[in-house]
Amino acid sequence: MSSKNTNCLAGFKCPKCGQEDNFLIGGHAIFDVSDNGTDVAGGYVIEWEDGDYCACSGCMEEGTVPDFRKESE
Repeated sequence: MSSKNTNCLAGFKCPKCGQEDNFLIGGHAIFDVSDNGTDVAGGYVIEWEDGDYCACSGCMEEGTVPDFRKESE
């Protein structure tokens, strides 16, 4: 069975509960910061790497990004 995700979360699945919808990922971004708060600066993307923190939004299982990538089926 293949992943229902085909974009940013393609191949992601929680190894504990199996959900594939939402994950908390500690990534990297460039922010436009003012006294009023922050926004992601225009034209920049948010990125993450294999060593970055990842957690399931459903059951809060924690690990790194590769821990949440499904094995090839």
